[in-house]
Amino acid sequence: MKNVFLNYPDPSNVYSKMWKGVWKILAPSKIKIFMWRALHDALPTRAAIAHRLNHEDSCCKSCREKDESTLHMAALCPKEQEVWFISKLSLRLTYFNATSFRERWLLVWDLLKRETNSRNFISLALFTLWRIWKKRNDLIFNDISWTSEEVANKAEKDH
Repeated sequence: MKNVFLNYPDPSNVYSKMWKGVWKILAPSKIKIFMWRALHDALPTRAAIAHRLNHEDSCCKSCREKDESTLHMAALCPKEQEVWFISKLSLRLTYFNATSFRERWLLVWDLLKRETNSRNFISLALFTLWRIWKKRNDLIFNDISWTSEEVANKAEKDH
């Protein structure tokens, strides 16, 4: 029987190449470590904390519609989708069909690495994700809201 997966790349190899690419980006170590935690679903999102502590409130504070998982916080929340779209990346993350943040990021990374200035785009994506996380923390811990434009502009400035 013919192996139907013969033409598909080994996921662990793809992930390894992506991760090596992330470490080559000019960004502070804290952002690269944050990315590692996001890719391993190890961020203290409301859903993760609720699961660990048997707490009931796991709702995203930004949209109040869904549980705040890493995938939701980074890509599926309507407020964060707006950030990705109005940024210089102009990404519509809902076009990428994936069930985890890691899968979705691999699809985004694959798309961005095809661009002429791929390192610049990947770097901007990292800084955008970092600023989305900072915005989320400001909302939860300081009750301070940022507009999508502020998030995108801060990411661009940091980048």
